[in-house]
Amino acid sequence: MKNLITYSIFLLCAVTAFGQSPEKISYQAIVRDADGNLLKNTEISLKVSLIQGLDDDAMVYEEDHSTITNTNGLVSIEIGMGETANDFGNIDWSLGSYLLQTDIDPEVGTN
Repeated sequence: MKNLITYSIFLLCAVTAFGQSPEKISYQAIVRDADGNLLKNTEISLKVSLIQGLDDDAMVYEEDHSTITNTNGLVSIEIGMGETANDFGNIDWSLGSYLLQTDIDPEVGTN
């Protein structure tokens, strides 16, 4: 019984010691044009920004993706794997809430 308690405590400590922030976040969206029509099988550019709290000036991460929507207008990306000068691993998730902002350019530019 004593060994079981010792092993349980050791296992609990080992599991909590390996807690990590995510390396990437899966993201999906349905993309529509300004008239509300689905953008099917269309190459688009996406800019993803993480903003800390409700303050628009506190952007902590930004990245760009170039991808193609499917036949239903669905796009799937992994946040943290796009083109960026930031390091996704340096985000301090313990500082509170973060907002996710996505900007889409259907003309595959930087507009």
